[in-house]
Amino acid sequence: MTSQQIRVLGRSLEPRSAIAIDGTLRRMAGYGHLELRTPADQRFHRVYNATHTSRQDRVVLHLYDLSASDDAKAEQRAEREWKSLQRLQQHVWAPRIIDSFQDAPGYPGQIKFFTVADPAAPGIEKRAADALWDTKARLNFARDAVRALADLHSSGVDGEPVVHRNLTPSTILVKDDNSPILTGFEYAHIPEDFSVASPELGKEWDAEVAPEVRARGRGAADHRSDVYSLCASLTVLFRDREDKGSVDILEVLELGMYDDPERRISLSELSELSEGLSEEMPGSSSFRRWRRNAATTVSRCRQSLTVSFSKRWMRMRNFLSGTPRSQGRKGR
Repeated sequence: MTSQQIRVLGRSLEPRSAIAIDGTLRRMAGYGHLELRTPADQRFHRVYNATHTSRQDRVVLHLYDLSASDDAKAEQRAEREWKSLQRLQQHVWAPRIIDSFQDAPGYPGQIKFFTVADPAAPGIEKRAADALWDTKARLNFARDAVRALADLHSSGVDGEPVVHRNLTPSTILVKDDNSPILTGFEYAHIPEDFSVASPELGKEWDAEVAPEVRARGRGAADHRSDVYSLCASLTVLFRDREDKGSVDILEVLELGMYDDPERRISLSELSELSEGLSEEMPGSSSFRRWRRNAATTVSRCRQSLTVSFSKRWMRMRNFLSGTPRSQGRKGR
């Protein structure tokens, strides 16, 4: 075989991707020590812990192998998470972008990547296992997570919110200062952006995904779906605790977990209730005053509610007035 034939054969056998089938990657764009965080069989979007070889700063590297997808909109899908994060950089709960969305060196149009600073923060399920994380701190975190989601929703245009569509105990992180970081924006809905759908038939959904999304896919998600997922995710912080603060916040979170989106508590109302629970521990005289004031506010704002909401707001009034909750979960 001639040297020219060897070169031709070599080019024909060259893999289309620089990434091994199992996700192994030694270096990328000046980053080394790459540690795969996503499943090995997830080829289109892979996430790595990485360290810059000269700066030594640690990042989370998001890599998109367009050659691993037959989707005509693969690049638009790949760019979605970065675009979501880009518009949220003014918020303290958003991961900080280090490298913008771009071609990987040597693979133009084939492999894309971007990086964010590694927050080195655990997800809430892992953090919840820490017995030293007390109820007061957990309530404060829940309050700040609600605020973060409210900020996210208000980042839209013309009154249409940005919708996260991927809130789970794994995508809500806890920093050392007890503040939240929201991650996992690859499925976010950006109002002015076109829709990018991906196959979801037969998908195994996380337990925190709203019922309407389970039934019809992420295209059916709206801001109320985020409320469901946030409430379901935050329950992991309190569900095995028996103190009054934990019991009360679980009652509040349950109001956001109705199967019918119309019956779920609004984010502003959830914010008001979580604020009160975090600022004053249950049992104090100031907390009891807050209960009475909140009950009055809710009653005044909801006088025009239709009959279909009556059960939900009876539960709300019972909670605010201190009436013990009934057995079971009727009305769900």
